[in-house]
Amino acid sequence: MSKNFDRRVITLGGILDTTETFEETVTKTIEEDLSFDLSWHSASLGSSLNEWKISHPQKPYPPQVMWELTALDAMADNRHDRKPDEPYFKPVLEMVYRDTNPPTLEIYPDVKGTLSDDNAVTYYQARCEETKNPIRKARYADLLWEALRVKRDRKAYSYALQAGNTYLDQVPLYFEQKTGLIHLTNNFQRAAEISVVLNTRDLALKVIQTISGLLSRLLECEAYHYLSELFKTLEFIENKFPDSVSSQNWQQVREICYNAIAKLEGQKPLNDLLVQAMVQGIIISSVHLGDDAIAWKYRVRVAEINENEVKAREGGEGITNGSLVCLKFIQDALHGYQNLVSIAPNEKEKYRMSGKVEEMKREIRRLIRQSKNEMKALSVSVEIPKEKIEQFIKPLLEANSIDVLPMLSSYPNLTPNIDELREQAKHMSEEAPLISILGKTQIRDGRIIDQTPPFSNEGSLSTQLGFWFQSHAQLLDIIFYRLKETGQITKDSLLTHLQTWEFVDERDLPFLEKGINHYFADDHVSALHLLVPRIEHMLKSTFEQTGAPSVTVPNERQIREQTFGDFLRREDVRSILGESIWYYLNFALVDESGLNLRNDIAHGWIELESCNRFTVQISLYCILQLTRLKKKNPGDK
Repeated sequence: MSKNFDRRVITLGGILDTTETFEETVTKTIEEDLSFDLSWHSASLGSSLNEWKISHPQKPYPPQVMWELTALDAMADNRHDRKPDEPYFKPVLEMVYRDTNPPTLEIYPDVKGTLSDDNAVTYYQARCEETKNPIRKARYADLLWEALRVKRDRKAYSYALQAGNTYLDQVPLYFEQKTGLIHLTNNFQRAAEISVVLNTRDLALKVIQTISGLLSRLLECEAYHYLSELFKTLEFIENKFPDSVSSQNWQQVREICYNAIAKLEGQKPLNDLLVQAMVQGIIISSVHLGDDAIAWKYRVRVAEINENEVKAREGGEGITNGSLVCLKFIQDALHGYQNLVSIAPNEKEKYRMSGKVEEMKREIRRLIRQSKNEMKALSVSVEIPKEKIEQFIKPLLEANSIDVLPMLSSYPNLTPNIDELREQAKHMSEEAPLISILGKTQIRDGRIIDQTPPFSNEGSLSTQLGFWFQSHAQLLDIIFYRLKETGQITKDSLLTHLQTWEFVDERDLPFLEKGINHYFADDHVSALHLLVPRIEHMLKSTFEQTGAPSVTVPNERQIREQTFGDFLRREDVRSILGESIWYYLNFALVDESGLNLRNDIAHGWIELESCNRFTVQISLYCILQLTRLKKKNPGDK
């Protein structure tokens, strides 16, 4: 039984005692609030929820209250690239607690669980029918569409229409609240999405009509960002329903953008990013109006705006300025000019844009070199007890010189455990989500060698693999030092081991011998440049001996050697090497986010400080990994 809240009302006749259940109090508070940001931020609602918790410390909220909170707090996924069949409502919190056995997962709100509960669905249906609050009605109806379309319930269609129309009915409320406009574009986008998914042109036309009535008003209050988002919504509808957005609508969009730019250019300081948003509106509208000349003019201006941002921000203070920030804008300018080359209206413009492309490339190199002064080194030291290292390498130290190299090539934990690293990457994204959100850019020798987008699983794995290689290089250094010190590894023993390998190509041996000699003489530059190129030849030669040549035939007149990267990416190569060895070779030799030794040496990109005993030893270990490959016996599968 729910707690009764005592409510005393003073009347002319005295004090009238009334009671109201906790569920009724919550529902009433929600019903009467016309703000978009209610839930835990509401003082009145928060007071009721806290009062319940104090008086019922061990009890959860009643189901009706939890259903209301789910409706309030479910996060709308308004990504432009979200697929229509993906859930629109998602939890705001997913937390894994690893200090319990087994680990527990906390989800709030549990949208999926709630929408699969028939009692919750029935409750939302009743609330959707009885509520007079347009914000709540839209949310209830949208949740019901999500719940019922999965079940292929016929009522889903009517709830979807109700949600779409009610989102549009909220227009007066957007301007009454400080945070209202934030929800305007999201709700219009959702209404447009519903019209497309349902293939309902009438709703799409209503969205267009409502947007048209809003544009001038948004211009008056200088809500430029929201204007640009509504332009995208119009284009989204037009792509689904051709000719739904009339030429008059596009003329209005262009005129609004012209006026917005005029207002923005009269402001100091000039916000070029907002100007760019309005310029994009002119481009979109001009394309649909068939004004190619105007579209071209403003496409050039977009690239110029990004280029000008560099001049405005370079040398400035704060996180929004400096070479690294400028690098982002100059890259956008480069991509803009590159696209313009391909669509230039004439040879003169094509030549001019090509010149800008080369200019931007030079600027990128300059900014990258300049950015070195702005970077700060961050390091974390991990101390491994000496006794653990001694225990780890003890079997190697006790092995005889004949067995030690075959033993070392297959020694446990000297190649990465990829499943474990993936788990670490997953754990890292849960414990430190900002790392995955921000993405990663790698710079080396004045070049951007790799860019990982936000929320990239492979990027997270690459990061963990990089951490692993750092500790691996240190451990490998200790092993080589101790084995050389005891005489178990010598120049002769290494060369003999390679000479007796059944797949050895005689052409490789002179280079391997000289490389090994340079390593023992501490000439790491020479050693690295001799050994690394032979790894590629050794691996390709091995596969050729097994009937898997490393050539491609692009046409009947050409036969070309596969690049090492393409060769390593072959399924047969990856399968034979095994995941652990494959990742080791790939990261060490050709992965741009890794050491990339083969490519850096082949193209002259490697820096002198990278030619050290650590990279030479990693190269030697790559060679030892190859010697694990054996010829199959006739009876082997």
